[in-house]
Amino acid sequence: MIPNLFNLVNDGGVLAVQIPRFENMPLHTAIQNTAKTERWKIYTKNCEERFTFHDYKFYYDLLAKISNRIEMWETSYIHIIDSHIALIEWIRSTGLKPYLENIPTKEERLLFENDLLVECKKYYQLQRNSKLLFSFIRLFFIAYKI
Repeated sequence: MIPNLFNLVNDGGVLAVQIPRFENMPLHTAIQNTAKTERWKIYTKNCEERFTFHDYKFYYDLLAKISNRIEMWETSYIHIIDSHIALIEWIRSTGLKPYLENIPTKEERLLFENDLLVECKKYYQLQRNSKLLFSFIRLFFIAYKI
């Protein structure tokens, strides 16, 4: 897809992309740990395959074939979240979605989220003011069409 998008860029323009680095976050680990338990693995065993994860080297090699000028960087955005429950709500429509879609009933999905909540508390401790700090990593790259 990236080479196709770059082909649409006008001469002198740029392709600018950001990609979540979810695979490097403790929240991803918490989801994986929960999904792999005896209770849930029957529903979630193939969910990880729905995601595509590549490191910055992969994207550099891809871009180097189509552009002579590339910039890349990673940034962590620190989201201040009200609670562990709010963290689950935040990820429900993205990184958690394939897992929840495979669990057949609403009641079981809630139980999965409760198990995930327990796992998340191992990785994310509340601050003194009871807020949770969630570091969300993103890879950025710009490819110039000269």
